Amino acid sequence: MKNNPVKSDIDLNQNTETINRQLEADLDAMKRLHNLSTLFIHKGNWNQVLMEIVDTAVAICDSDFGNIQLLDSKTSQLNIVAQHGFPKWWLDFWNEVQEGEGVWYSIRERRAHSR
Repeated sequence: MKNNPVKSDIDLNQNTETINRQLEADLDAMKRLHNLSTLFIHKGNWNQVLMEIVDTAVAICDSDFGNIQLLDSKTSQLNIVAQHGFPKWWLDFWNEVQEGEGVWYSIRERRAHSR
């Protein structure tokens, strides 16, 4: 069976398009990461820095959602401090999780019992 030059050209074009899309995504990721590094140097606003981190992670992972939660050392509550893509009801629910509820508390309890 002979090689079909038209099929070979189509396959080559498809491969080239796939490679170009990946290179564009990689370049975008590198630009985003570079911009993050400059935010740490130039910005004093941690909320903006955290939002940029979430947006960058979401873009690099090609995800729809992402968040950063920080532990309040006084209350031992996890607080969502930056997010992308979550509806308000979801944020409200997780920002009102009480002691003993949610994944964080389950992990903390397991760790306490395993010591």
